[in-house]
Amino acid sequence: MEFQRARTHQNKEKRWEELINSTIELFNKFPYSKISLTDISKKTSFTRANIYQYASSKEEIFLKIILKYFVSWIEYLEKKTSGEKDIKLNHFLDIWCDSVEKNKKLFHLFILLKFVIEENVELDPLVKFKAELSCHFKSLQKVIKNCLPVLSTSDVYRFFNAQYYFAVGVRSVSDPNDLQFKAHELSNSDYVLPDFYDEYYDHLKIYLNGLLK
Repeated sequence: MEFQRARTHQNKEKRWEELINSTIELFNKFPYSKISLTDISKKTSFTRANIYQYASSKEEIFLKIILKYFVSWIEYLEKKTSGEKDIKLNHFLDIWCDSVEKNKKLFHLFILLKFVIEENVELDPLVKFKAELSCHFKSLQKVIKNCLPVLSTSDVYRFFNAQYYFAVGVRSVSDPNDLQFKAHELSNSDYVLPDFYDEYYDHLKIYLNGLLK
């Protein structure tokens, strides 16, 4: 497909969708570090030079992917909690932890966000990303509040931050790539790799029980 420069807002959005969806296809097959703008251009109608008309780096494209994944996660939670209000804690935790497990790519990118992705983007796209993420976060707050109405607004915010820290921390050590897993085996280390779901669930249960007292 020959690249044609977008001249309307709608066409620019389509161009962005092509970049985002093609990069996601690559991310489903290869680790983040192995994906380059050249690889992305080969999956699209863009040349590498054309891509620079939209994004100054692959990290800028991944900011868009994080937003897409974040919205998808919220929509999953909204569907699973539709009609559910003031539910039992264990039921809420089952839904929440399942949602994070099913959206592990999002949390994989959250691990990279602070020290890799945000370090390699310019100010304007980063500001726009943070503003959009904050806007979507309001929908996520509503899901939590509907399920656990006893939580105050500040407690909802505290819970989200805590689950984020737990998810990123536990995911980073419980889900090694092939090389990391092989190195772990060959090192004869006594360290036991944690099960993400169980560790995450237990951390959240302890934290929420504290908030609900």
